[in-house]
Amino acid sequence: MRLRVAIALCLGSSLVGCSLAPAYKTPESVPPAAAYGEIGEWKPAQPADAASRGAWWQNYGNARLDVLEQKVATANQDLKAAIARLQQARAQTRIARAGYFPTITANSYATRTRTAPNSPHFATGEEPVTNDFDLEADLSYQLDLFGRVRSTVNSALATQQASAADLATLALTLHAELATDYFSLQSADAQQLLLDQTVDA
Repeated sequence: MRLRVAIALCLGSSLVGCSLAPAYKTPESVPPAAAYGEIGEWKPAQPADAASRGAWWQNYGNARLDVLEQKVATANQDLKAAIARLQQARAQTRIARAGYFPTITANSYATRTRTAPNSPHFATGEEPVTNDFDLEADLSYQLDLFGRVRSTVNSALATQQASAADLATLALTLHAELATDYFSLQSADAQQLLLDQTVDA
């Protein structure tokens, strides 16, 4: 009877926290046609979403624009918040991966006791001061039989990738918006100068 109870407890404890969720599969999409009927030289798109854009605004060769773009990277609060969200997602991924490894817990304590002079124990010749030290350690490991830890890690990785993509999109949008506004201002200044010269003439 004890053996049956022990087996039941072991099975019950191993099933705690298991995940029976099916593995995610990317939906199948319709393959694009090999050729199109439009006239002219067409080529298939080559997305490069993961490629680093770098300091693309330096191609304009404008020193003032370069200074302003650097300020966007260091002073924009939305960008700082996106960076913090990415760091948080990376930390969650590390926490999820910790489920692959054993868990070790340790506790320790120490007590010091002094026997009172009028105590019966004091008269027996025992030491009036006693020290007691205790150290406890526990090692536990949970088998990932049904993929609970693996599913948690995959979910954390997907969140981390989404946060990284959001950060890259936000940074690209802010830099592009600044460049657009800068050149719009330059155009407005040039038109103002032309109007002033026209009035003088």
